[in-house]
Formats: sequence, structure tokens, C-alpha cells
Amino acid sequence: MRSDIDHYDGLVHWGPYDEALLAPLVDQMEVADAAPVLDVGCGHGALLLELAQRHGAKVTGVDRSEAALVRARARFEAAGLGHAATWLACDAEELRFDDGTFAAAAWLGGPFIGGSHASTVGTLHGWLRPGGYLLLGQGYWTGEPPIAYLEATGLPLDALTTEEEMLLPVHG
Repeated sequence: MRSDIDHYDGLVHWGPYDEALLAPLVDQMEVADAAPVLDVGCGHGALLLELAQRHGAKVTGVDRSEAALVRARARFEAAGLGHAATWLACDAEELRFDDGTFAAAAWLGGPFIGGSHASTVGTLHGWLRPGGYLLLGQGYWTGEPPIAYLEATGLPLDALTTEEEMLLPVHG
């Protein structure tokens, strides 16, 4: 059986976005030194490492894959930033934070909070400080995925939403 490490190994970022687009976004973020930042579905911590290195952020990474978090911890330790990170091995549904906790939050294709894209955005928005940054990225199917793709990646058919589900209005 293939693990997440197997089919994501070699990728810098584990998410449904173009890595070249992420760096300029991180550069534009005005996150104060030691500001708290959250990444739900953080994988092996690539985004959080960039935020810690470029902005001195204190980061919280959440992922249900303990193997991914082992890699994330090792990457932070190797960069001399182990002190700047907290890692939570849990499902996104288990998260509880006070409103206004974070200066920035990211959800780049991770598991939904509250069962939908809209509830995820609303929850993350609540956890942000006024003026905070919310980075969102969600992969979606534009058509029926080929069976060969699903078999090769190990993804179930319902792993990604449809384009129509992505266009639902978000209130919050």
C-alpha cells in the first residue's frame, strides 16, 4: 500500500498549487517577527518553513499524517528553527483555537473543517486577527478523473471537490 510519502515524495510543496506562485505571495505578506501562523494540512511543512525563514513566524502545522510531520520536524531542526514550530498530528475537525489567534492561516488543499469549503473558510477567517492573511488553495476536478490516475495516486474519487462546489458563495 502506498503512503502519502510515496506519492508526494520529491515535491517541494504538497498541495494543489503552482510552487512558483507561492513564493511571491509569501514575500508580500507582512507578518511581524514571531507572529503566529497556522497551516492546516501542512504536509512536510514547506510553506511554514518559508514563513519562518522569511518572516520569523512562529508556526503551527497540522496534519493527520505522522510521517509528514516527522519530515516537517526534521526540516525545521536542520534549518535551526525547531524552536519556531508546533506540530499537531490530528484531523482538521479536532482543531479548536480562539478567534483572532493567528496573523496568517493557510489551507492549501487539506481536509475540510466542518465538512465543506465554505465552512473551512469561515472557520479559518474566525481564527485570524483583524488584517490577517488567509491563503487558500483547493484542487478540484473539472471532469471525471481517469481511473488510471486514481489508481496511480491512491486518491479516492471524492478526494477533490467539483468545480461547481468551489464556486459556492462564502459568508463569514
